[in-house]
Amino acid sequence: MRPGSGTDFDEYYYELEEQHPAYIRYQNASRISFSLAVVSALILFITTFVL
Repeated sequence: MRPGSGTDFDEYYYELEEQHPAYIRYQNASRISFSLAVVSALILFITTFVL
C-alpha cells in the first residue's frame, strides 16, 4: 500500500521504489500469484461441490 499524501513516509517510499525496481517487480509478481491461487481455489471449489 502506498502512503497517503502528506505523511512522513512519502519520500522514503518513493526513494525505495526508485532505488529497488526489482522489489516492485517482486511485489507485482506476488500479487498476481496470490490472485491466481485464489481464482484456482474458487474454480476447484465450484467444480467439486457445485457441479
